[in-house]
Amino acid sequence: PLSSPNSYPIAAGAIRVIAAGLVRAIHPLGMTRDRRKSSPTFGSRTRDRRAQSRTVPDSGKMIDMTVAVHVLFRIDPPIAATRDVAGKQYNVYMSLGPGRLTLPKGHETPSHDVPTFTSGWPPFPGSAPPLPLRPIGAGWAVGSLSVVPSQHQLNIEAMSCRLSVTEEIATEQMFINRLSTAVSDWLEIVRGWIGAWTRAPQERLTHQLHPDLVVAYKPKSQWTRLTSRGSTSPPVLGSPLVSNEQLRAAFSAASAACRLSGDARGSLTLPIEHQMYLRALTNDRLGNQRSAVIDACCAAELAMGSVVRAALRAQGIDDARSDKVIERASGVVEMFRLYLVAHGSAISDGRVINELAGPRNRAAHGGRTPSPEEMERALATSRLVLDEASPLASPTDLLHKIRTFTRAFHGESGSQE
Repeated sequence: PLSSPNSYPIAAGAIRVIAAGLVRAIHPLGMTRDRRKSSPTFGSRTRDRRAQSRTVPDSGKMIDMTVAVHVLFRIDPPIAATRDVAGKQYNVYMSLGPGRLTLPKGHETPSHDVPTFTSGWPPFPGSAPPLPLRPIGAGWAVGSLSVVPSQHQLNIEAMSCRLSVTEEIATEQMFINRLSTAVSDWLEIVRGWIGAWTRAPQERLTHQLHPDLVVAYKPKSQWTRLTSRGSTSPPVLGSPLVSNEQLRAAFSAASAACRLSGDARGSLTLPIEHQMYLRALTNDRLGNQRSAVIDACCAAELAMGSVVRAALRAQGIDDARSDKVIERASGVVEMFRLYLVAHGSAISDGRVINELAGPRNRAAHGGRTPSPEEMERALATSRLVLDEASPLASPTDLLHKIRTFTRAFHGESGSQE
C-alpha cells in the first residue's frame, strides 16, 4: 500500500502499463463506422465518455478493442543526448499501433555525487507525474537510476509513450507480453542507429569480478559489517551526445520498420556488419580483448561480403551461386581479395593480414589473448573497411530512405484498396 496520497508508486521492471479505465471497447455493430474516423487523439473528454459508456459482451471470446495505453519504459543504459531534447515529443509507430513519445525533462541540478534516487524514474513534462506513476491503487518496488553528469547532457533514462492500440486481447498477460515485445522491437532498432552514430554503448556494461559479498568481522571490540559488489561498470569517456536530428531519424526508422517486413524492414535497421562492430566495441570496453578482435574481423568480412554479393548480382549471378562463392572464401584475407576484384580498395592487403587476420587467427585458433595495442589496431582497420565498403547512413540519408519507403508503402496500400 502507498504510504500517503502524495507518494508516487515506483514501477518494478522495464515496463509498466496503465490500461484500466482507458479501454475503448468497440461494439461489433459500430466497428465499421468508428474505424472510418481518424485516429483518436489523447485528452478528448467527449471521446472518453463515449468509450466508457460501451460495454464488452461477456462471451468469453476474443474481443477486438481499441485501447489507449500509457507506457513508461526504462532505457538502460541511458541514451546520452544533448540537453535541448529534454521534454520533446515525437510521433512514433510500434507494431501495436501509433503513439506519441515523450522524453524526460532531466534533473534540474545535475550532480556526480548522488549515487541513486529513490524515485526510480526521471521527471517528465507536466505538473503531475506520468499516469503509470500516479497513485492508482498498485504498489511497486523501489528502483534506482543514474544521474545526469553535466549541465549540457541529458541522460534519457526512460521514455513515456501514449499508444492507440487495436488488438485482440484475451488476457492481461497476453496484452502485456505483446506490448513488451512491441516496445523492445522498436527500441532495438532505435538503439542500433544511435550506437552506430555515437559509438556509445547501448547495452549494459557489467563486468563480474567476484560474487557480491556481505561480511561481518570483528577487528577489535565491535562487530563491523562490510559489503562489496562483485560487478563493476567501466566508465565510458569521449562519446558524442545524441542530437535531436539523430533521435528523430532513429525514431522514424524504427516506426517505419514496424510497418514493414522482410527486406524492406531490414533495410531500415542497422546493417549487420555495423551491429557486429558495435559488439566489438562493447567487448573492448568490458576488457574482452579476444572477443573484440574476433568481432571486429567478422564485421569487416560481412561488409566486404555484401559488396562482393552485390557485384555478383550485378553480373546476373543468382543469390544461390553468390552464396557459394562467398562461403568458399575461407577467412578475411580471401574475402579481401574478392573485394579487391569487385570494388578495389585504398587499404593494403598487408594491413588486413597483419591487423585483422593474424590477431583473429591467434585469438580464435590459438587461444591467445591479443594485446591492447593489437585490439586497437584491429578495431581501427575494421572501421576503415566498414567506412569504405559499407558507409553508415547519416540521419539525413536515413530520413530520405524512410520517406521513399513511406511513399511506396502508401502507394501499395492505396492500390490494394
